[in-house]
Amino acid sequence: MKVKILNELNKTKMIKINITLELQDEHKVYWFEQYIKDQYTVLDYRILPDTSDLYERDDTFKRLCKAVKDAQLIKDRYINENR
Repeated sequence: MKVKILNELNKTKMIKINITLELQDEHKVYWFEQYIKDQYTVLDYRILPDTSDLYERDDTFKRLCKAVKDAQLIKDRYINENR
């Protein structure tokens, strides 16, 4: 019975999540990163640059952001319809 339960646990599908957080300073970012990496299997970790000024002053960047958003929506819909 114990072996059967362990086998069932091993079959459990892992679920990937993606979150975006804002932290106040580099010290908090460092400790958060260490905690996450100690507790979980981290597949991807990025510190995102602040692009708000670029977005405000650069029309090409705005168009790129819109294209990425539109492509992501199309991709998400495709995945949901073809699982």
